[in-house]
Amino acid sequence: MIVWPSARKDSARLEVQIVSDSPKPVRGKLDIGLPSGWTAVPPPAFALEKRGAARTLEVALKPPASSSSFHGTIPVAAVLESGERVNLSVRLVDYETSGRPRSRSRAPSR
Repeated sequence: MIVWPSARKDSARLEVQIVSDSPKPVRGKLDIGLPSGWTAVPPPAFALEKRGAARTLEVALKPPASSSSFHGTIPVAAVLESGERVNLSVRLVDYETSGRPRSRSRAPSR
């Protein structure tokens, strides 16, 4: 869950940790489904060489300047070179707080 101050207009980082459960190397990228008007700087592609290998990717999220309240989910998926998708959603709530949002995803077993 991301708790986002409704008055906040600057960007914040979403950290996504990807952990491989595959005995073979996996490579891919993150796919972020943003709410209308939001922007994100996409993270670089990832490569995990063996089961248990992990990588944390950061995504800078920024709401539109004229944003109204948003409650919902932001779909996040690890899209592997093979075409497989590992989906998760991040829930966004617009309350005042501090801290860095985090999410975790696992690459599929092969």
